[in-house]
Amino acid sequence: MITKKSNLAALVLIVMSICLGTGSSLKADPLDDLLKTAEKAEQSTTAVLKNIQKVNRVASKEPEMEDNVVLPAAGLLRRMPAFLAGWMQWRDQKTKIFMALRINKRRIDDGWVVFEGGLAYQSAKDKSATKSFGILKIDPITGSMIMLERTTAKQENFDTSGKFVGTIDPSTLTMTGTWSKKGYARKADFELGPVDD
Repeated sequence: MITKKSNLAALVLIVMSICLGTGSSLKADPLDDLLKTAEKAEQSTTAVLKNIQKVNRVASKEPEMEDNVVLPAAGLLRRMPAFLAGWMQWRDQKTKIFMALRINKRRIDDGWVVFEGGLAYQSAKDKSATKSFGILKIDPITGSMIMLERTTAKQENFDTSGKFVGTIDPSTLTMTGTWSKKGYARKADFELGPVDD
């Protein structure tokens, strides 16, 4: 007659015969290894998905922003005020000339953020301002800027064939650089930025 005790012993012997290898230690179950590998893969995938979701949340706040962008284009269109003022100074003179740009149009064109409006210059000795039409173009990737003058009116000592070239500060939107003209030795430095209306 087989007792419960002998049944238990037989069961232990069967389990041991399955688990024992040529050595004395128990072999790991291949199914356990497979489950552990799958669990690690799942944890890794979950971590990657969480990172992707985090990046997507950040990107959705400012979709134009990339790692190498100085000023996101849409943000710059919104942030740039309607009135900019500053000065330009010929390098061979000590006095500064007041300059201002009143923006009345803004757009994105072929990767450039473009502002258009009326330009005015006035030195301390002038009774009236010299006026022009200005086209300000800013590259949001590099933060570089170009401002061109356009006018049909003939004004004394006024040259519209030169251009302002410089950079913009992303935090203050202040632009600094140089006015120059191809084939013309004389140059001027300038600064132009937001002011209260």
